[in-house]
Amino acid sequence: VDYAIYMLDPDGHVSSWNAGAERIKGFVAEEIVGKHFSVFYTVEDRGAGVPRKVLETARREGRFEGEGWRVRKDGTRFWGNEVIAPIRGEGGLRGFAKVVRDLTDKQRAALDMLPPRLDTPLLFPAPAGGLLRLDNFRRREWSQALSRVATSAVTQRPR
Repeated sequence: VDYAIYMLDPDGHVSSWNAGAERIKGFVAEEIVGKHFSVFYTVEDRGAGVPRKVLETARREGRFEGEGWRVRKDGTRFWGNEVIAPIRGEGGLRGFAKVVRDLTDKQRAALDMLPPRLDTPLLFPAPAGGLLRLDNFRRREWSQALSRVATSAVTQRPR
């Protein structure tokens, strides 16, 4: 198991970096030391303030542990388990120690255990007319023509 082990200053800037962090995250020390650790979080998580909340939790409770999608240097995502602990010394908080494991393979295996997806598209009336087609609960198509065909099939059904 590879572990990324690195230190953050009290404000969340990377202050040390190890070889495991380089393998998992893709940054060499010269590229990442001094940068804020929020670069490892998805845009959605950064927008929701997750990096700030993680450090607040570690500071307040003495530890934070969580799992979620994290981002590598090349922009790809991996499922990571992270543990963050505050480092205290004379004068108070000196920073944080952070350990990250890449659990992407474990996450994929867990997802493979879920029941198969819904293979049949669902059709719903669209507010502006026509039909909305959903595949696996994702919008795929809206069509007036599809609506006419479906409506015609329903109205011309033998009784």
